[in-house]
Amino acid sequence: MVKGIAQAAGRDEALTGSNRTMIGVVQGAIIETPGLLEAPIGRMLSLADLYDQLASDAPIETKTDLNRVRDTVPGATDFTPRVARALYLLGEAEYLSTTLDNVARSLVDSIDADLATIRPLVKAELDRLVKAGYVKHVGEQYIFLSTQQRGFQDRVRARQEELQAQTYELSQALKEYDSDDALRFDKVAILGREIALKLDIDGRVARNPTAPVTLRVYSPFQRALDPQIGDDAALKQRSTQEANTILVRLGDVPGLRAMLALALATDEIATQVTSAPQSSDTEKDVARQAKQVDLASHKAEVRRLLGQAVRGATIFFQGTPYQPAAGESPSAAIRMTLGQILPHIYARFADVPHRFSNEETAVKAALAGNTTNSDLQALGVYRADGTLNDAHPLLSTIRTRLPIDDQYQQFVQADALRIEIERPPYGWDPNGAKVALALLLRASSCRLIDTSKTLTDPNDPDVVLALTKEAKFKNLRVQGVKSELGIAELQQIRNYIETLFHTKPALVAATLNAVLGERLNETAKQAQVVQQWAATAQCPLPLAFDSGNSLVAELLNNANPVVRLPRFREQADTLINYVTTLQTITAFQRDHGADYTVMRDFFNQMVYADSELQEVRRFIDDWRTVAGERGVTDPARWNELTQAYRAAQKAIADQIATWKQEATAKLAEIEAGLEQRVRAAGVPEEQVSIEVAALSALFQSVRDRLAQQDIGFAEARGILTNLANADMTAQRHLGELREQYRPVVVLPPEEIDTPAQELRLRWSDLVAQARLTSPEDLDRMLSDLRDRLLPEVEQRKMVIIE
Repeated sequence: MVKGIAQAAGRDEALTGSNRTMIGVVQGAIIETPGLLEAPIGRMLSLADLYDQLASDAPIETKTDLNRVRDTVPGATDFTPRVARALYLLGEAEYLSTTLDNVARSLVDSIDADLATIRPLVKAELDRLVKAGYVKHVGEQYIFLSTQQRGFQDRVRARQEELQAQTYELSQALKEYDSDDALRFDKVAILGREIALKLDIDGRVARNPTAPVTLRVYSPFQRALDPQIGDDAALKQRSTQEANTILVRLGDVPGLRAMLALALATDEIATQVTSAPQSSDTEKDVARQAKQVDLASHKAEVRRLLGQAVRGATIFFQGTPYQPAAGESPSAAIRMTLGQILPHIYARFADVPHRFSNEETAVKAALAGNTTNSDLQALGVYRADGTLNDAHPLLSTIRTRLPIDDQYQQFVQADALRIEIERPPYGWDPNGAKVALALLLRASSCRLIDTSKTLTDPNDPDVVLALTKEAKFKNLRVQGVKSELGIAELQQIRNYIETLFHTKPALVAATLNAVLGERLNETAKQAQVVQQWAATAQCPLPLAFDSGNSLVAELLNNANPVVRLPRFREQADTLINYVTTLQTITAFQRDHGADYTVMRDFFNQMVYADSELQEVRRFIDDWRTVAGERGVTDPARWNELTQAYRAAQKAIADQIATWKQEATAKLAEIEAGLEQRVRAAGVPEEQVSIEVAALSALFQSVRDRLAQQDIGFAEARGILTNLANADMTAQRHLGELREQYRPVVVLPPEEIDTPAQELRLRWSDLVAQARLTSPEDLDRMLSDLRDRLLPEVEQRKMVIIE
């Protein structure tokens, strides 16, 4: 600290004055600090008290600034200069950080001082000093500014105030932070595959511009530009207007606007100063340091606050708001939540989750009927006997998109098929379109048209080129090949309708189609009710539900029996699974809907409660696993969750009882000893009961909590802390009583030590200009000095030579 002061003043590291050792500095502070020696036991010398002993070594401009703090800082108190002095001294120590806690410690002047009480008082004074321009706040540290730094910081602060009012500019300035981890939630994993989302932040596209699903992020600044963004009802409505758009409103975090403006202002002013020819070397050094140190810290703080804004975001999708799920980071929390939402958009994703490792090899294998190809096996397009599974979702979907026209007048572009299956509701690997066309061509279910040539032979080399070469595939056209439903197929369709809907229509295609449409419409309405409940309760539904829901919608949209009935026959097994799932969810909603809400709220309360109870941690882990797998409505998984929930509730009840028991015992012990502690403080007998009652009242809030029957986990955990705080307050009050009732000792007049009278003299008054050339000259001067001072000392005067 002394070294830092000396270097700032341009001197060597030694203290000035004779015998100025550190012991001497502290001893001087003990003697000269007003009221210290007369203070009761427990008074301490703080770092701030040492300033007067070291002030003579500080630069003159620093001393001037510190002396003016009391008069120039708006709202300053007597405490303000002490905080400034403590911060200045602490800042000269190279290896001590000038954090709020360390500054507070530098002002502790009593063994009874409570750091938790001092900290907010010091924080208020530091804020005053920052606002007045004497101090700057960089990250967690406060820095007392030199005169040159104050001039630079005044310019930064003025520019910061201008920028804070420029909302649009601040919004655009966030572009620098687009690549930060907090905003890295534009790629979300579903069933082991990553789905890219178009990331739009405040109207600018940050990443994945061609992705079919948009993630529209509103920063806190957008609330000022568009007030509707702060209105939940308005965003709910807005989120229903675009089917494939998810809205993310970041939380409005205090301090983000000011910190971003400070970072921009620091960068801008530092650049101006360093590039200006008229700037002095000192000014440029200050600017360079601000750019290297301050700016990096300001940007780090912007990133931290931006992370808080992401953590506090609200997500809106199809009229339903979602809160971010638990995650190890803000972006992970958003990704986790989006992972629950995206299956509603990519409802058919689970049908074909496979991604091709080598689509060209897979196309050639499909054309050749090679069932051993690893991609085709993983895709599951062949049955166990090696025959083509024409009901496979990929093949069935592609087939229904192929126009059937014997006159070759209608067709579909192969590239359009590729784009379609990549977009919602599918999200499948777009190369699946090439493989599907190869499989359908070999099964004689489609024909390819390359320019003017029709391709129907899977062994034709032109077919391989058309399906594997990008330029040819983009211009390739496709048609379906007509197939009739025979009596056997119609019987099979009726059997499926009877199994699913318990009705047996006439064996006529038109009748079957009409009945199927009616029953599918009823199923869709039932599913809509379930969806509304799940959205309100924030209950993740199985992937099979979303997939089946999309399939039902597709069948309802294709009312033509030529299209709908074959598609229904192909997907009957999927629909049977879907209807079973729908019935399971409906039963879950009826029987366990209320219990689910209670358990969900319990999870949300405990996930950040920092509980070490093993049963609680197990429940949280189980909930995350089951919810992540979307298996909440499965009876077996729900039973597992219920058991874990009950075990966690019992563990919490036992822990609360233990805390209450410990607090009750400690409170009884404290209250039993209050009277003895009051008497030990020297309180007169007639005042003992009054003071005991006053101390006892300090523990009333603890008694009230202990009296509560249904006390929560967080409240119960705080009882022991509140009890300790109340006991600490009681100890301070006892100290005050000890001082209040301390006996006053009156000494006889002859024993009263009269303070010595001060006599101030200057060396120039005592010793005229003299030339010492021999030991005799020195002895003669000292003898004259002794003769001059001895009479004053004998009269008990305190002689101070300046």
